[in-house]
Amino acid sequence: MQFDSPQSISLYEDPRDWVSIRTVKDVIIQIERNETTYIISKGTKSSVEVPSQLSVEGVMLMQKIKDIASSVQIAVIPGSILVNLFLQMALNLIWSMLNDLSFLINMTLISITIPGVAQPIMNIVLQFIYLDILQTDKWLIPFFQKDRDDEGNLIEDEPLSEYFEQSGFQSMLMFKNLGSTLIFSLILINLYVFYMLSSGLGFIHTAFSKVAEKLENKLFWNSGARFLIQQFQPLLVTSLINLYSLKFNTVVAFASTACSFGTIVVLTVGIIKMAETLKSTPIDQIQRKSAPIVEGINTKTAIGRYWMPITLVKWAILSVTLVTLRNYPVMQLSIVSFLSFTSQILLIKGKPFSSPLENNMSLFNELMASLYLYGLFTLTDSMGRNLVKEECGVIMLMLVVYTIIANILKVLYQLSSLINFKRFFSPTNKKPTVPMKPLNNTPNNMSNTSMVTQSDVLEASRIEGGKKPEARVEARKVDLAQRWADFKY
Repeated sequence: MQFDSPQSISLYEDPRDWVSIRTVKDVIIQIERNETTYIISKGTKSSVEVPSQLSVEGVMLMQKIKDIASSVQIAVIPGSILVNLFLQMALNLIWSMLNDLSFLINMTLISITIPGVAQPIMNIVLQFIYLDILQTDKWLIPFFQKDRDDEGNLIEDEPLSEYFEQSGFQSMLMFKNLGSTLIFSLILINLYVFYMLSSGLGFIHTAFSKVAEKLENKLFWNSGARFLIQQFQPLLVTSLINLYSLKFNTVVAFASTACSFGTIVVLTVGIIKMAETLKSTPIDQIQRKSAPIVEGINTKTAIGRYWMPITLVKWAILSVTLVTLRNYPVMQLSIVSFLSFTSQILLIKGKPFSSPLENNMSLFNELMASLYLYGLFTLTDSMGRNLVKEECGVIMLMLVVYTIIANILKVLYQLSSLINFKRFFSPTNKKPTVPMKPLNNTPNNMSNTSMVTQSDVLEASRIEGGKKPEARVEARKVDLAQRWADFKY
């Protein structure tokens, strides 16, 4: 179906445009595989709402952006491995930037349509925030779509809402929605299983005990805590979505439902355990054993000490609001605005980060999130018909792009401060000079000692007979005893 002016379709939510179909004669539909026949009687009517559309130029722009994003995803995989091996500090800065941007980018899940290309572009950015870089939609999701029930029929699946579908959550099952997070989770689970096996086999050989000790130091409060923090929102959102479709008729459905309950329990226990550890353990021990929960944090203030659990609780409230109140956008905006306002107060009063730059940038991100929320308020039905809706969408997109660029510049500045440029630009031809002091007494054996030194005389002959100039260095013996006598005189 094509439209003359697609960008004007369903521009307003009160109400949306719709397409109505009526049959002019009986229609017979037969499915060969199931040997089932459907009959649609003459005069049957049906109508469906049409979602907002992009213009032809917008579609071409989105296709180019998707191609660029796909290339970036391919480059990120080896790039992240190299950074992790050679510059761990840089990777920590990137993760911190993604965590700061996640609150703003997750607002694309609020049930309000943004006209133009603003919402699709933010959905692409959301995939990078969730580290969905393995392109599982091309090889993993098609495998799950072959899932069939007991009668051999393909399992029909649908998203929770069109807003979640646009953001990549195209199913009700957790395994289909997780994407790259599912692969990361399986790798981490296998490492925990290998740790338990190594611990159990420690009595056989000491090598197993050493492996178990190394894994224990890396997994529980390092890699495990970092993974929980980075993937907290996609894990919780996909788990909550799965609770609206509890199915056990297939292996994928059963595994997704079981994992959704288990994930919610693990995330809840993780927050509680994190808060208890921060309360009972000295800071110096936490920095050695569980660095991810206090990296870059100002632990001298109460707000700073518990900043990571506070952030996780904030993300949990945001995720529950986006999923459970998806049919009430005004309530979503109210709760998210309260979260943003509370975060701004905590940032100003508590100074939770050890660096003033991090405190200022986090406050800047929260202010940009508030401005984005005000823009969403102007697009709601309660504000009346917005005659400049497309212009508001462009301004909101510029706001998001400006925020992302500012955070990237911050990371580049921090990375440049880690490099010692003086080492690269300082002159390398300077040799250190050692001051020499004269001896107080003449050595006893100096009168019998002599040395050979280079002569100060350098003679060059003129060019004669086509020969090149020759340099001749003469050597001569120097009596050290005579030199010492001259020096004293």
